[in-house]
Amino acid sequence: MILSPAEYVIHVFGGVRKTARALNIYPSSVSRWANSRTANGTKGQIPTSSAKKVLEKAQELGKIGTWELDI
Repeated sequence: MILSPAEYVIHVFGGVRKTARALNIYPSSVSRWANSRTANGTKGQIPTSSAKKVLEKAQELGKIGTWELDI
């Protein structure tokens, strides 16, 4: 199964609520990442405004290794 970037992040953090809590944002914002554009979502993409925060927090919590940042 291939996951979108948003689905992968949500999976790694352990769900929508845990992702939102780690990033200090609303769960509805996180769940919107996985929605289609017609449903006011981002179609699986992590918004630019959140991407850096996601990477920093994931690395801080040991959710990803530095090798995963070399994309």
